[in-house]
Amino acid sequence: MVFNNISKLSGVAVVSISIQLFSHAAFAVASNENASVSTSCDTSSAFTANADCTTTPSVYKVTIYEMGLCSSHPYGTAKTENNFDASTCVTTYTDTAPSTVDIATTLSGGSVSLPGASAIPAEGVYAYPYIVLGSSFNTAGIYTNSADTYYSTSTCTVSTVAGNYGECTDSLTNFTFSGSATECDSGYIGAAVSGGTIDGFVADSSLVRSVETGGASGGVCNNSGRVVGVMNLSAPVTVTSDTYSVVFNFVLTNYGIQFIETGGDAVADEFGSGPFSGYFVVSDAD
Repeated sequence: MVFNNISKLSGVAVVSISIQLFSHAAFAVASNENASVSTSCDTSSAFTANADCTTTPSVYKVTIYEMGLCSSHPYGTAKTENNFDASTCVTTYTDTAPSTVDIATTLSGGSVSLPGASAIPAEGVYAYPYIVLGSSFNTAGIYTNSADTYYSTSTCTVSTVAGNYGECTDSLTNFTFSGSATECDSGYIGAAVSGGTIDGFVADSSLVRSVETGGASGGVCNNSGRVVGVMNLSAPVTVTSDTYSVVFNFVLTNYGIQFIETGGDAVADEFGSGPFSGYFVVSDAD
């Protein structure tokens, strides 16, 4: 998916399809999970017991609050800072009260307009583009393998009955996996994408990252409401007077949603959004 969020020819941000088709004290350090490699759903065999797989969504609704470019990583070199440091960043798109947009509708072509305010960034060299999303993802999908056809439901479970098909609302509040040393990992870092890697962070509306509170016996994440994606570009981009657009590409094909088997019976039981992923491209006019 492409978010074309600045343009010298238009004041409207556009979503279009791309062929390229995430109590401790107040000073507690935020912690991260390293990104893992996802497995695409196999259509030629039955589901694997106690496994999960990703596939292409038929519905993928998000809210987009902000996009921009930074010279330094806004959560620090170690990616453990609590606060979003905007001192080296420029904002290219903002919407304080965004409407939900279904990115999956552009998988077959077309575009979706975004009504927020776009701005041409200051000239400079930037290695860390970012995007700020709402923490709720509305998704739906269907997966067929050699054993059955699985449908997402409105309760984020899975059904084999077509009439039970519905949208799942998945609120991202924590990246902690089973066996993690902490009970709140607000960062998911190092996911490989085109042109570099992308990090995802759970934060509040002020972009303050979540940290663990309550101790080991009942630890919870203290902040939520936003998901911040920060890309680490392999080659920093240079914005000049000729820069035409800053584009964010959502990675959805074979990736945007996941079916999960939890009962050991090789039948999918749970459904949700897949790992958040995407990448940026900065383009100059021809």
